[in-house]
This record gives sequence, C-alpha cells and structure tokens, in this order.
Amino acid sequence: MEISRLLVEAISAASTQWNQMPLPDSPGVPIFGGSDVTMFVHKYESLAAFTSTDSFSFDAVTMFQYYCVEGSDVRDTVVMMRGYVERDWAALKKEMLDAFRYTDSQPDSLVYTPQNLENHCAEFGGREDTESLKSFFRTYDHISGVVTERGITVDYERTEMLLCVLPKRLWRKAITKLGLNPLDPRTFDYGKLKDCITSKISAARPLPCCNFSLRLPLFRQL
Repeated sequence: MEISRLLVEAISAASTQWNQMPLPDSPGVPIFGGSDVTMFVHKYESLAAFTSTDSFSFDAVTMFQYYCVEGSDVRDTVVMMRGYVERDWAALKKEMLDAFRYTDSQPDSLVYTPQNLENHCAEFGGREDTESLKSFFRTYDHISGVVTERGITVDYERTEMLLCVLPKRLWRKAITKLGLNPLDPRTFDYGKLKDCITSKISAARPLPCCNFSLRLPLFRQL
C-alpha cells in the first residue's frame, strides 16, 4: 500500500504519545478489508495498547481509518461512524462489530480460547526475526490476558506457554534474570516475564529457536 505524505506526517506528529506505532504497510500490521472484523479489532486493540502510552489513546482512534483498505467503501464507512467522529473507541468498536459482523468467520467466542492461543504459538514457532517476535507477543499478550481474566486458564499456564515458544537466547535470559524454574510453576510470574521481554525485544538480534529437550505441556486441561 502506498503511504501518503499526510499519513506519514500525522503518524510522526503523534510520536510523542506513541511508541513507534508501525505504519500500515509494515510486516504483521493488521489491515481491515471488510471481513473478520472481530479478529481485526482485537489485533488493532492489541497493537495500539502495546505501542501507546495510554490504554487506548485519542490518536489510536484518529489513525484507525488508515488501517482500513485505502480507497475502499470500508474506510468511507468508518470515517462516518459516530465513534470515529467523536474519537470514542468504545463506540467505534461497537459500530464496527455491528456493521461487519455478518462477514465474521471467527467470532469473539473463538478468539479467546486456549486452542486459539496454542494455534497462535504454533504459527509463530519461535521465529528468529525481531518483527515476528514483536507481532507474536502483542497478540499473545492480549488474547492470553483475556483468557486468564475470564478464568479459562491461570497465570502460570499463561507463562508456561510463552516460555515454550520463546527463542533460545531470550528464553535463557528470562530464566536467568527472573529465576524461573521450568520444573516449578510456583516460580512463574507472567508480569515479570512480560517486563523482561518488552525490555529486550526492541534491541534483540536474530535469535535461534529454542530447542531445549524439555517441552512442558501447554495446557494441562483444555
């Protein structure tokens, strides 16, 4: 997608409040074309929450239209929605889901499941490049957080699954720095692991996939 000069300037102007919100044509960035709205909305929420200083900022709503297909009816529809005009994410999200739900192949009940998390981990597969790791972790953090809040799983299982797919060097740093014992779930702390990953991920070099022989079960009960 060709990025206009105005778009680049708008994103640049918001840089004081955003932590390098990626441009719409960046690898792994979600673009909405009118289908699978539930998955798109959750990915965009995850992206914005991960890169913004706020839980969901005014600028995240302002920039939303640029993450819809350029020159499409979808973008024209979005900019006319009350939530977009008033920069109200809760209202815009509801309008988006209502307007495009009929094209949704993966509703909310299928997004927030242990199986979807496991599939997401399998797709990532411990890739070496930093951009893939960033994209994976944004989505993992968001979905696993909701799954845990809903009581579908618990914190140590969320931590365990993440450890199982971290690239080897990052896994070793997390184990060493945090004193995590892969054999003792009582030592698992997702918050500390998240802080460790986010502090290292932006400066990470290509990391070889973790190939340790011990593979803990991702979820003991699904």
